[in-house]
Amino acid sequence: MTVKDEVFGKWVPERAEHDTLLFYSILATASRHSSYQNSEGTLESEELYSKSLSLLIAKLSNADAMADENVIASAVILRGYEEWGAMDAGSDAESHLLGVNLYLNDQIWNRMKSTTVNITQGAFWVFLRQDLFTGVQYSHPLRLKPQYYQLDEAYNHETSNDHCVWANHMLCIIANIVNFCFDKSQANRDQWLYLDGHIERWRANCPPQFTPYYYDSNQKEGNAYFPEICLLHIWHGKSFHQY
Repeated sequence: MTVKDEVFGKWVPERAEHDTLLFYSILATASRHSSYQNSEGTLESEELYSKSLSLLIAKLSNADAMADENVIASAVILRGYEEWGAMDAGSDAESHLLGVNLYLNDQIWNRMKSTTVNITQGAFWVFLRQDLFTGVQYSHPLRLKPQYYQLDEAYNHETSNDHCVWANHMLCIIANIVNFCFDKSQANRDQWLYLDGHIERWRANCPPQFTPYYYDSNQKEGNAYFPEICLLHIWHGKSFHQY
């Protein structure tokens, strides 16, 4: 969602045509999503998920699996399936969350620093959102190493004209705030002022496109609780919502 070329929306479906694991991972997750509109699809989604798991396990038995971007993309997609199952069951095994975390902690750093957009970069930002979701839901710090979303580095966002970089920096701020809330070792006033300063600096310096082009408070509507806000692109909307 906030990576140039939208690698998960464009590249991953193209690769799925030639990668069986990726293909079944997408089908399983899509089927799970569809089952919320049609309960008859639940059994089908479980069968597709089981097939995906068997393919993933087979892949992971190979020592070269950690270098395969299709494996990490599949695991991140299957984590989406796992999240929906957790909401239905009321508990979360976090199996794919833990597995992806191990992969990213081992592989991510060099690829994240690459100037060439790649699947691993896209997987990282999707996974960071998944890690945030679980951290907030179950009140614990993120599993990803903090070095991957340090605000002092922040991927040089203040000198960048790339709106994706600005959007991802706001995501890094949110990640640090979640850790602040649920990691007692960080709970001090100085740390909060540090994080608050980053939030305000982001808002003061971000490109003008992050400002809504339309805003309606909806105060005239008796049943409207939230304003109507329109922005230009999904990464502007995501960042403004997080802000």
